[in-house]
Amino acid sequence: METNRREQTIDAMFEKVVEEGETVIKQGDPGDNFYIVESGELDIFVARGNNAPAKVMTASAGTAFGELALMYNCPRAATVTAVTRSVLWALDRVSFQLMQAKDENQHRKMYEEFLRNVPILASLNRYERVVVSDALKMSEYEAGETVIRQGDEGDRFYIIEEGEAKATVQISLEKAPVEVLRYRTGDYFGEIALIAGKPRQANIVAVTKCKCVSLDRGAFTRLLGPCGEVLRRNIETYKKYESIVNEVEEANATALTVNGCHTDMLADARSPSPMTPFTPEPIYDLAS
Repeated sequence: METNRREQTIDAMFEKVVEEGETVIKQGDPGDNFYIVESGELDIFVARGNNAPAKVMTASAGTAFGELALMYNCPRAATVTAVTRSVLWALDRVSFQLMQAKDENQHRKMYEEFLRNVPILASLNRYERVVVSDALKMSEYEAGETVIRQGDEGDRFYIIEEGEAKATVQISLEKAPVEVLRYRTGDYFGEIALIAGKPRQANIVAVTKCKCVSLDRGAFTRLLGPCGEVLRRNIETYKKYESIVNEVEEANATALTVNGCHTDMLADARSPSPMTPFTPEPIYDLAS
């Protein structure tokens, strides 16, 4: 949930204190509220068939429950009883459903427009963009935070919505990671791992506060079929990571020789002309 949406949800919630032994919701009843536990413990029981209710879990601080009856307009699927005095935060049915519907519509409209401006997705029609937008997951990263790590198994495909990130490659344990590329709004990374089944080939680290949207492996394969050939063709144009790092090191060594001083040429060597949003230069998928 994005920050502004989270704040609106918090403002609409109200506090509910329940005493030990008190039942918060009862299986079979209509749903009235969605709950988040602030403190205390509550046992959750489910009755199946003619059997007596059986405990399935204990809810503690941070646990949420009660959303299914509100989302699907069905009776409560479990009974929740307080084990200790507990403080809950509740959101009523109408507010929950209005926020859910509003959030879904805003999400779809916002990301459909965003995807329209991502060059690699230009071949998608409006229906395909809507389907992709519904499957996107948004994540935020602070400056310096790692989005993906070199050597890890790839499970998601990323597009930068806001901010800037850098790709770094570590060729050997004896050498520090070298920055080889910057990613900005509309740029993507992570597809090689999903297409070729390779581990991540680089680290992607947020340079500024960064917002990304991503698709998991299943959604990527299922929804980006029309873009698959373009993605594969772009992979063939990527430079080998070792070659990029060698170019950077050679440029740095040349600078040291020519100038006779410790001049850092890495930035110019690895990013001779920064990419303009929505019109990226050939993208080396250093993360995939």
